[in-house]
Amino acid sequence: MWQQAAERLYEDPGVCMLWGDTDTGKTTLAAFLASYCVQEGRSVAVVDADVGQSDIGPPGTIGMAFVDGVVARLDSLEAEASYFVGFNSPYGLESVAATGTHIMTEKAKEMGAEVIIVDTTGAVSGRQGRRLKYLKMELLAPKHLIALQRDCELEHLLRPFRRRQTTRITRLPQLPGVRRRSRSERRWLRQQRFARWFARAEKHRLDLNDIALLRTHLHTGCPLLPEDRFHLSQLLGTRVLHAERAADMLFAVTDSEAERKCTDFLKGAYGVSNISLAWAGDFCHLLVGLSSESKYIADIGILLEILWDDNEALVLAAGESAETASELHLGSLKLKRTGTELGRAQSILTYY
Repeated sequence: MWQQAAERLYEDPGVCMLWGDTDTGKTTLAAFLASYCVQEGRSVAVVDADVGQSDIGPPGTIGMAFVDGVVARLDSLEAEASYFVGFNSPYGLESVAATGTHIMTEKAKEMGAEVIIVDTTGAVSGRQGRRLKYLKMELLAPKHLIALQRDCELEHLLRPFRRRQTTRITRLPQLPGVRRRSRSERRWLRQQRFARWFARAEKHRLDLNDIALLRTHLHTGCPLLPEDRFHLSQLLGTRVLHAERAADMLFAVTDSEAERKCTDFLKGAYGVSNISLAWAGDFCHLLVGLSSESKYIADIGILLEILWDDNEALVLAAGESAETASELHLGSLKLKRTGTELGRAQSILTYY
């Protein structure tokens, strides 16, 4: 059945999306399809959209790579381009993950790929799983959709598209003998990949006047004067390290968890509809993407902390990517350089 699916993809090339629950054999199938089509003379690219268990590039990213021969595993491929998602799961980030998958697919087309195989996450249930799969279907408009199932667990996702003439749906049984990994095992595998990625990284101080911050409220408004920041500190009962006012909100960073009982007063005093308060610790140990004026990232790093008095960011990253970076994309995963995950930050980000 895999052979027949590969032959159809070779004969009618285009975008092929793979759906399946965790540990059903999607990645193995992706390698098989890619190898067959390459051997038959097609130009083939793979988009790895499984942000939690990335094989092409580090976790938290969507990577795209070309295949130039027979491959047994996708982790042998080197990414041609990467898109930063910033967390180890697409849940809560469905629009970001779908957008990144679309951008990487379009990049593969621009570079001449005839066959583009999109390996997706195991997010196949619940409202968020439905939303993610729907967004990817609408954005990618695949010619082929291959569903790997143990039983009928994907039918609620497949049935809405059963009459779509532009997409051929193929149902395959899961790969026999695939062992289901526990959540702790998956976390350990990510930790090892992060640890290897950051093994040679160094600390760099980046001037926030010279670098753009994306996906955060920080540096999107006009900074408050020192005397206004002092007054705000008195109202909040804690030191305000940074504050700025934008058209729609007042954003402040404090050195401890601030009381939110006076937010209604602050809305009136500053003429804004929203108040966003963040703790300085939210900016510590944060996964970030580094890029040079592009939607594609050059590298990932760890934002260790922001030096508020100096308006600088202390970032752990490779030297070349840190020196050339003009944009810093903030993620929501917090972690150490050893790859140990410390949880999720949300209050400083703008896509929630």
